[in-house]
Amino acid sequence: MARSCRSIRVLAVLALMAASTGAVVASGTASAVVTPLQIGVDHPGPSGHNYEYKDFFPRGDTASPVHVGQGSVVQFNWPQTTDGFHTATLLGATTDPATIWTNTPVSVADPDDAGGQLQFNPAIGAPTLPPPGSGAPNACGDVATPCPFDGTADLNSGANVSNGTNSFVVQFGRNITPGTVVHYACLIHPGMAASLTVVDPTDPSLTTQPQADTESAAQATADTAEAAAAETAASVVQSTTNADGTHTFSASAGTETAHAAVLEMLPSPLPVSAGDKIDWHMTNAMAEIHTVTFIDDPKYEPLPQFCEANPTDTAFDPTQAGPPCGDPTKFEVHFNPAPGGGTTITSTSTSASSGILFPPGPPLPHDYTFNFPTAGSFPYFCHIHFNGMKGSVNVLAVSVAATPAAATPGFTG
Repeated sequence: MARSCRSIRVLAVLALMAASTGAVVASGTASAVVTPLQIGVDHPGPSGHNYEYKDFFPRGDTASPVHVGQGSVVQFNWPQTTDGFHTATLLGATTDPATIWTNTPVSVADPDDAGGQLQFNPAIGAPTLPPPGSGAPNACGDVATPCPFDGTADLNSGANVSNGTNSFVVQFGRNITPGTVVHYACLIHPGMAASLTVVDPTDPSLTTQPQADTESAAQATADTAEAAAAETAASVVQSTTNADGTHTFSASAGTETAHAAVLEMLPSPLPVSAGDKIDWHMTNAMAEIHTVTFIDDPKYEPLPQFCEANPTDTAFDPTQAGPPCGDPTKFEVHFNPAPGGGTTITSTSTSASSGILFPPGPPLPHDYTFNFPTAGSFPYFCHIHFNGMKGSVNVLAVSVAATPAAATPGFTG
C-alpha cells in the first residue's frame, strides 16, 4: 500500500497531541480575546516550484526587529505549501536555538522495542500543552484560548504541516521584563529561527500588522531569489568519464540556501546513457533529509506507522475508525533510514531506495549511486517530501556527452 509521508506526519501529530493532554499549564491564563499579530511559519512559493522556506515571516532580525507588548498575542500561521512541515517553538530564558537543535534529534530510540529500533522524536511532534478540541481542561492554542508564555520555559506548538489552516496562538505574560528578547525556532530544521522583543504595551515601537506584512513581503522576495539561484546552479548537468567509457552523473537530492529549501530532484529529467551511473548527493548547506526512491514499496518506507504492542508492534491501519490504534498513546512512527533493493535499476518495476540521506557528516550517508544498464524512463521520488519532490531519469541507448563536474556552490546567509 502506498503511504504518503504527509499522512504519516498528520497522524503522528494527532496522536502525540492526544497523548499530551496531561501536560501542566504554564503560569498565567488567557483573558479577553485580543487581535493577534500574525507571523508566518514557511511561505507560499512561486508557481511551478517546490520551495520550503526555513524561515519565519517576519523573522525579526536586528535590521528589522519585531516588538510585541506585554500581554499581547501572537498567532503563528502555517500557509498552504506542497511539502512544508515545521514547529514554532518559543524558547525559555535558559534555552537558545543551537542548544535545542543539538538536544532534540529527529529520531530517538524506542524504549519499548528491542534491537535498537528508532522512532520519530515525540518531543518534536508533541505540543507542550494539549490543543483546542482535545477536551483537556488546560487546552490552548487558538485565538479564544492562547497558550500562555511567561518566558521561563520552552513552549512547543508541536509539528504541523503547512496546509493553510494550522496555527498556534500564544499570549506573552505581563510579567516578562520589557526589553526581553524571545527566540523561537523550528525543531525540525536547524537554522530556522527568529526572535521578537517584548516591550511595554504603550511603547511606540510596537510592531503593527502592516509593518509586519511589509517586512514579510520583502523577506519572501529575498528568500525566493536565493532559492531560484540555488535551483539554477543545481540544474546544470555534470558528469565525469569512467575508465570503461561510461559516465557518472552528479545529481542533487534537493538543494538549499540559508533560508529556503528547494524540494526538487535536480536536474530533472536527467538524460544518461545505458550503462551510466548517477550519484545523488547532499551538500553542506542542507538541513533537510531526503531519499531517492524508485517505486513506492512499503518495504523501504523510512517512516512506517505502528501501534505499540507486546511483544511485537503491529502495523497501523489508517482505515480503522476511531482514534489511532484505539489508544493514541500507542501510535508511533518508526525511523528506518537504511537503503534497500540494491543499486541497479533495470526496469520501471525495479524497487529500490537510497534510504535517508543526511547532510555530509555522521550519522548517515550524504550520497548514493544507482546504475542504469538499460534504456527507459525511470521515475523516482523522495519519501520524506512525497507530495512534490519527484524526478525522472531518461536512459538513452546513445551516448550522452560528458560535462565536467563542478564544485557544488555553497550558500551565504
